[in-house]
Order: sequence, then C-alpha cells, then structure tokens
Amino acid sequence: MSFFTALTGLKGAQTDISTTSNNIANVGSTGFKKSRAEFGDIFSTTPLQTNVVGSGAGTKSITQQFSQGNIVQSTNTLDMAISGQGFFALKPSLTSAQTVYTRNGSLNVNNDRYVVDSAGQYLLVYPVNEDGS
Repeated sequence: MSFFTALTGLKGAQTDISTTSNNIANVGSTGFKKSRAEFGDIFSTTPLQTNVVGSGAGTKSITQQFSQGNIVQSTNTLDMAISGQGFFALKPSLTSAQTVYTRNGSLNVNNDRYVVDSAGQYLLVYPVNEDGS
C-alpha cells in the first residue's frame, strides 16, 4: 500500500513538471494561456467498507488559466488584443459550419482580401454597410 501511495506522488509530480514545462515552452506564443495541474486525494475502502484517507494523490484535471496577459504594441496595423474576457471568433474555411475561438490577435489580409490568422482561419466580423460604416 505504501509503495502505491509513493507512486501516485511521483506520477503527480511528473504531471506537474510536464504542465510547467509546457507553460515555459509556450511563454512566447501570442495568446498562449498557461495551465495548472490540480490534484486530489485518493480514498480507498477496506473490506468493512470504511474509507481510508491518505491512499495517495491523483490528477483531477489540468485547467487553463484565463488571466489577463501583457498587451504588447506591434507594427502590424491588424494586430489586436483583448483586454479582459473574450475570444476572437474564427472559421477554419469559408464554407465551414465550425466556429473556433482564440486569443491570438496576430491577423493579416490574405490574397482574397479576407482577414485571417496565422493558420489561415477567417476572422468573423460584422459586414460593412453601403455607406462604408
């Protein structure tokens, strides 16, 4: 039993280091949001159906943290940032029914004059009125 408890601790430590490593590797990615590993106790039962506390730890979830990051000025006039909560809505293709969301505001105009992100996904916007407003 104590060997199992120790192994759950090692597995939890490995998960935490892996999550931290992912955060460090992506710290320079535009719109990246860090993750956090969350852990919980493992309870076991005895043949008499009594709960035994301290049987180890398990990873409950790895959650993304949507706190506000730094807003950095750029020279691209189409680059945008979101202050506070929210996402940019994009479509993978013009005919796609799927909508994807991102906080990455690095945008450009493609050859067909659509505003797209670095992966070529189309930014969803309101159309321009006849008078240009």
